[in-house]
Amino acid sequence: MTRHLRAFLVVARPAVIFLAATFAALGMAVAGRPDDGVRLVKVLIAVFAYLLFSVVVNDLADQAIDAVNLAGDRRRPLVAGAAS
Repeated sequence: MTRHLRAFLVVARPAVIFLAATFAALGMAVAGRPDDGVRLVKVLIAVFAYLLFSVVVNDLADQAIDAVNLAGDRRRPLVAGAAS
């Protein structure tokens, strides 16, 4: 389980999640709902799921290229063998 959680966090790219979450929170504030925590959580779940899906599809598509260009890079769990 720890191995899967670690692979999940590596694939998630925390800096991009933080950026997308900041934009989502800013959008909620501009829309006039800065204090609606439940709606913000729903928006963040959708943003996180979309981002994670996009990263996984991209990593699967680039697996052969990353195996050559980024061999042994721990930030690429498919290439490094940490995930399958």
